[in-house]
Amino acid sequence: MPIDKIIFDLGGIVVPEKWNHILEEMAKFTQVDTSVIDNLTSKLRPQLIRGEISLLDLYYQLLTDRNDITLQKVLEHHIALHKSVATERDPQIMDLIKNLRNNDYTVACATNTEREIADYVKRSQDPIFSHFDYAFISTDLRLSKDTPEFYKKVAAHLKASPKQTLTVDNMRGCFNAARSAGLNAILYGQFKEGYHQLLIELRSFGIRI
Repeated sequence: MPIDKIIFDLGGIVVPEKWNHILEEMAKFTQVDTSVIDNLTSKLRPQLIRGEISLLDLYYQLLTDRNDITLQKVLEHHIALHKSVATERDPQIMDLIKNLRNNDYTVACATNTEREIADYVKRSQDPIFSHFDYAFISTDLRLSKDTPEFYKKVAAHLKASPKQTLTVDNMRGCFNAARSAGLNAILYGQFKEGYHQLLIELRSFGIRI
């Protein structure tokens, strides 16, 4: 059965990965060392992206002994930083997505994110999600993209067998999880030639471009 469902990871493929920029700016704003913020975020990341805790919970743990700064101001600054970079898109990938949809493929996006960021993007005037037929968000599914269960749930929602579904991701953990769930997968980060090699890989799966 031919592939007719294609899923693109957002961060690092459709939009640039900007965590290091956000990390540095949040360190300046909170006057907390970047390594402290990064270590705590890494520790809590599984719970954050499953929606079990929020960014507000993260900053509460980080700043619990501070009286000179409010958690709401910290959260607002984090969201503002995300907003400042969220409008960036890879124009070639955006053209590819449009082309695939015009060729009658169902095109979805998938992302690991936090509750507040997902809510902001859903409310924004030009949400990235509007460029896709479906958006699968870790906090909505209560699952991380680096687990096979995430992709099994996505395929079920799309009413497609795993073999009808192809995912494009730049993280090996997510690539491996998709393969473990039976999906076809392309690891975008392995290509030195980037976009043009991606087109070759897509065509090798029989995708009409």
